[in-house]
Amino acid sequence: MQLRYRCITSLFLFTFYHYAIASTNTTQAKVINITAPLENHISFNRFETLSSNEHGLVFNNDISDNSALGGKAAKMILAEVTGSEATNIQGVIGIKGQTANLVIANPNGITWNNGSASNIASLSLVAGNFERQFIKDKTDPKKLLPKPLKDYSQLKFTVSPGSQVTINQQQANPIQLSKINVFADRIKLQNAVNITSAVQNYLSSSGNASLSIREGLLVSGAKYKATTLHSEGSQFELSENGKLTGRSILLESHRYQCKDSFMCPQNKVDIKGLIEAMNFSLQGDSQFALTGRLRLGSNQQELVRQTVE
Repeated sequence: MQLRYRCITSLFLFTFYHYAIASTNTTQAKVINITAPLENHISFNRFETLSSNEHGLVFNNDISDNSALGGKAAKMILAEVTGSEATNIQGVIGIKGQTANLVIANPNGITWNNGSASNIASLSLVAGNFERQFIKDKTDPKKLLPKPLKDYSQLKFTVSPGSQVTINQQQANPIQLSKINVFADRIKLQNAVNITSAVQNYLSSSGNASLSIREGLLVSGAKYKATTLHSEGSQFELSENGKLTGRSILLESHRYQCKDSFMCPQNKVDIKGLIEAMNFSLQGDSQFALTGRLRLGSNQQELVRQTVE
């Protein structure tokens, strides 16, 4: 059944992790020296390809070990992939030195296997493009000029149909974070994936989203539009053995160019595993399938789904 939904439940009095607790040693992981942050405290980094070694991927934000920083650590690190290969990460994703918000953006897709997190304030995995911003020319208002990167107050991304982020774990060791954002047309949390994060935002949708520099939170914007019909749309999937635990968990999924559910059979939010949260929000207009469990608040309150005509 096709649903239009906005189901929210919230309770309070919940304590959580401040920053990520590493369960994997970062010393053997691939290390990348990031560029110096600009006046807005963002380190902008572009890569033709970006993947880890067999142990993981660490971004060096240590002013005593990375001379490229110029003595100033970044508060946000953007790792943008400009080539045609997907990003594959095995093991830990981490930051060396001062903790920061980390963003990995690759329109070709991102896969993270048997992961853990180390020293990350917030982690954003975006299967899309980093969008450059423009400003009006003061001498010619009809002309647009590239906005200097140092003046960016937020980062904007565009995700296209078919893009995917996959997080896969064979063992149930938790990925522990303060905040995690995942933005892709399709999001798959597979096998024994176990994410423990105070704030979790999963945007399974094609379109635009913006990321605040200070809070490290991703907010969805305009949705994808097209003149041709697609048989598959956005999809969020939590596997049977998967588990999400957090203070605030948002699942958001939106249809595009589909007039009814029969034209988009795979456009859905599919929860087969376990979600435990104090504040849970389900938003969008996709199909909603629940064969797993939702445990909400200290009293294990059950989410009641309501169909909106």
